[in-house]
Amino acid sequence: MVLTKAGLNRLLAEVLPQDADVEAFVAQNFGTIARRIARGADRAGKIALLVDNADLKVLLDKISGAHPVAVARNEHLLAEDKRVAGAPVPDAGPCVGRDALLAELAAHIHGDAPRPVLLAGDAGLGKTTLALALLHAPASVQHFGGRRYVAHLDTTVDTEAAVVEVSRALGVTPEAPLLNRIAEALRRAPALIVLDDLDVPLEKDPANVRDLLQRLTAIPGVAVIATARSSSARPDGFHVAAVKPLDEASAREAFLAVAGDARRSDPGLSFALTEAAGNPLALTLLARAAGDGPLDLAVRTWHQKQNELLMREDGPESASAIEIAVALALASGRLSDEARRLVPLVAALPNGVRADDLATFASSGTADAAVALVALGLAQDASARYRVRRAVREAVASQRPGVEESAKATQRYTGLALSNGPNVGWPSGEDSAVRLAADSDNIEAMILRGFDGPHRIACIDASVALATFIGSSGHGTPRVVERARDAAREGGDKLGEADCTQALGDIALARGDVDEARARYLDALPLFHQARAGLSIAACLMRLGDIALERHEYEEAKLRYTDATPFYRHIGDRLGEANCLRNLAEIAALRDEYEEARARFKEALPIYNELGDKEASAHCMKGIADIAFQGTQYDEARALYQEVGPLLEELGDRLSMAQCLQNLGDIAFALGEHSVAEGHYQKALPILKELGDKLGEGTCLSTLGDVALACTEIEDAQAYYLAALPLLREVGEKMGEANCIQSLGDIALTQFEHDAARSHYENALGLFTALKDDYSIGWTHYRLAQVAADPDIFKNHLYAARDAWLRINRKDLIDDVNTEFPGIL
Repeated sequence: MVLTKAGLNRLLAEVLPQDADVEAFVAQNFGTIARRIARGADRAGKIALLVDNADLKVLLDKISGAHPVAVARNEHLLAEDKRVAGAPVPDAGPCVGRDALLAELAAHIHGDAPRPVLLAGDAGLGKTTLALALLHAPASVQHFGGRRYVAHLDTTVDTEAAVVEVSRALGVTPEAPLLNRIAEALRRAPALIVLDDLDVPLEKDPANVRDLLQRLTAIPGVAVIATARSSSARPDGFHVAAVKPLDEASAREAFLAVAGDARRSDPGLSFALTEAAGNPLALTLLARAAGDGPLDLAVRTWHQKQNELLMREDGPESASAIEIAVALALASGRLSDEARRLVPLVAALPNGVRADDLATFASSGTADAAVALVALGLAQDASARYRVRRAVREAVASQRPGVEESAKATQRYTGLALSNGPNVGWPSGEDSAVRLAADSDNIEAMILRGFDGPHRIACIDASVALATFIGSSGHGTPRVVERARDAAREGGDKLGEADCTQALGDIALARGDVDEARARYLDALPLFHQARAGLSIAACLMRLGDIALERHEYEEAKLRYTDATPFYRHIGDRLGEANCLRNLAEIAALRDEYEEARARFKEALPIYNELGDKEASAHCMKGIADIAFQGTQYDEARALYQEVGPLLEELGDRLSMAQCLQNLGDIAFALGEHSVAEGHYQKALPILKELGDKLGEGTCLSTLGDVALACTEIEDAQAYYLAALPLLREVGEKMGEANCIQSLGDIALTQFEHDAARSHYENALGLFTALKDDYSIGWTHYRLAQVAADPDIFKNHLYAARDAWLRINRKDLIDDVNTEFPGIL
């Protein structure tokens, strides 16, 4: 969403209702412009000046931090003409004869500890209308602000689909795991969510849906209203409100609310009311189908449709009022031929249809057909997204959409996948992910239909394009890509089959199933070879290399990257070539093959420079610097770190910048430049703390302790070590912890506190022993010898130091001890 001054003005006007609120907020967060803001004549003037003079994003961040609940309640105001925070919701329409029930429901949901409610009743009795009436009621607006949502569950096939629909209703970022995103969004402030047609997923997946309901209703301040056609599967803790047919007087008023009061004296009214049997939706459909014509004619047509339903081979034994009313409305002369043709197609779109999408596959090039369906009561309009009612969807379920309209719709939705799918996962891909999420079920449904039509190849390509979105968003299933793979295989399309197989690997990898991903990539590789697709072969090898590298299977990773490099080089993909070389460099560095690593980094660096890829160039330079640092080539390392540091700062890579500063500090410390070392560490420390890098922070504090200790600033050194220890322990950094403890022992020793020194050394020894670090084990025993009060204990520690160093062939250290304590070893 693009931030606008008008939107922030509306938000601040609600969040800061008093002059004093504005003044306090400005004083605390924008003190430098407080005098300018104070010139405003009134609260509105001050808010306008604040919005004009502050950075909009900073202003939103500050107000969100100062008033998180109020902002959550009102953030829909940031957008023009938006009434709710999530997806648009339809109006309720007339809700006649339900005042007592509405009052009962309001008592359950408007308290501080709302109780979930289940509205149970047959089709068409107005459960959805009741829920929407409550959602739009002034008391709900007052209590929940814009945090009022509707999740349409009538087409969900399982709990995962229900979770997707709830996330779509809330408008959360399409990013798995969706259930976590939903919980985060709902916890921000009190909210009301309608789960319409809950019986559909509850019947198909009862245990998991009940678990979902339990999680939603357990969130403090969240009110849940569910609708269902049966109360037999009552969820735990829900208050069940039975929705029954209207009595005759209420039915009459409900009919007249739609048809107009002029119908009150119509002689056919009593017959119409009898046929509709108190069913509010049937009354609405009958009234709208009749239009201005005689009611007795509409009643005769009702009987005709009833007979047609009963005579149909697949018809019901006895037709309900709602079934007859839907048939009557669909046959209405007020419905154009185009609208009637489009009903099966619109019903087949689980997410409803946007007006601009409908216009692309309607022969008229407009959304007039949907407008007509809404006018007849067959569909609902939520800000130009149209959904047919569940009863209508069921009535036309056996009808196949028209070939021409279906082909156009397939073209439209595959186009959405092809134009948006490849953007997902890139920095500019957020809008594409949001667009796909809004129609993810529609896209999948139309692609699946399209495999048998003229757009088969486009459907295969669209399925591949969706892979990253399916893997990362929590929307959709691999089913559409599996069907695409089978279609490609059936058509002898080796490249299409390979692309789909690799796409299935991408989905599995994004969802954390690395073994499945690897298996699919291995399946795809020979298919790419058969198709002679050099770039695809290289990309598949890269994916296999990445998996091996992540698993620390360095030999396989090296093999994959080595194999991929000539393919990239042959087709002239310089970036792919450079990435392979850089990965090979990193593998070599991890295996302590520093000369190999240096050579590969130096091959990759000029390519990145040629391509203008500053980030990759910086990381190659840092890699070369790290190798020089490891090899104690301090002059080269220092020069490279000093060169790459500002570049990393420019790129915003604060972690790498902090690592460079730490290593510069280590170089200075090794060269005895203690004040220089301290300066580098002090620069790195706040960055690491800000990033939440507890290992880096703990290590930096420890090295500051080393500098202080070397400068005999004993108290500072002790403070740094004590500050580092809990951080190192928290992240399980045993070596750092042991070194800190050993240094605390050294401090105690300098202060002649031998018992304290001994205790620290013994603790450090236990850690070094667990780590099997014989070098440090030897030096710790040497230190323990220094504080031994008994000659035999003294000798035993020196013997233990000797044995540890013998295990790592450090005879030079043993010779040094022999020189210091002749005749003992």
